Amino acid sequence: MNIQGDFIARLNWPDIATQLDREGYAVLRGLLKDNQVHELAALRGTASADDRVSLASEGLACGHLFYFLRPLPALLEELRTAFYRRLAPIANRWRDALVVARASGRMRGHSRAARCCPH
Repeated sequence: MNIQGDFIARLNWPDIATQLDREGYAVLRGLLKDNQVHELAALRGTASADDRVSLASEGLACGHLFYFLRPLPALLEELRTAFYRRLAPIANRWRDALVVARASGRMRGHSRAARCCPH
């Protein structure tokens, strides 16, 4: 396992799952070193950052969402692989909850959620 993978394995995943459920995000202080942050930020203007979506235009938040071409930059691939097995069960639980909410009609009136979750 690599350095990021070791860091991710040691995180308190029950607390992270709770924060994700409450806030929709989790802060993972210390995951990236300063030079890694700068390396990723520098990718914004490269050909590997294929597409950019303004989160504000989607009514979601401030900032931008970047899509990268394959193969992913090495650091992003490493993080993707390390996080996947921890985040997939949380995402699946959310998907199941949305299916139940949609089936029971509890999502009526939540237009943004309905737009984001295709029927």
